[in-house]
Amino acid sequence: MKSTTMFLGGLAIGIVGLGAARYAAMPPAETDEPIHYHANLVVYLDGERVRFQDELYMQDLASCRLDPTMLSTYDRVHFHQMIDDVVHTHDSGVAWGHFFSNLGYTVGDDVVVDDEGERFVDGDGQELVFVLNGSGVPSIANREIRSLDRLLVHHGPADVDPALIDARFDEVPDNAQAFNESHQDGLGCTSGEEHEEETALTRLRRAFWF
Repeated sequence: MKSTTMFLGGLAIGIVGLGAARYAAMPPAETDEPIHYHANLVVYLDGERVRFQDELYMQDLASCRLDPTMLSTYDRVHFHQMIDDVVHTHDSGVAWGHFFSNLGYTVGDDVVVDDEGERFVDGDGQELVFVLNGSGVPSIANREIRSLDRLLVHHGPADVDPALIDARFDEVPDNAQAFNESHQDGLGCTSGEEHEEETALTRLRRAFWF
């Protein structure tokens, strides 16, 4: 009996010691940071700037889902508040093609189709150009939207003066960082939940596996 008691006592001391060591050494629990960042965009089709200043193109903040597993396509990337040159991104792996699809547009390497079905094709004296962060790129449909991206989509005469393209890229705002810092559209459409800091009790329970 005495040996059994000593064994159980030693086991208890060992468990407490192991748990204490785990408590002291374990890193804080991982948390999911909410995804919420911005990019800037300007679109010219047939030489005319396209303005998306209609409720049709805007995401209603009240409709954003709070459950990150239930994000709709429109929750993931959108315009807000009648501002049509700031793209709000709330999920990972979102491409420019996804964003334009939400507007009712299709963007390919050599064609843009607007929400009324009109086609703007590269060829026959017309040129479709994508300028991303100051450099021409061949395609944007499958290119992931990155924080602080500045994108110009330009369709017009193939013989247009390159200086005009540069000037129109300069029209793309550079205020994405200000939106990143202000989060003025809230976190309602975020992918990932905000978590409170782990309490001592929760940390203790992790240390002792219960």
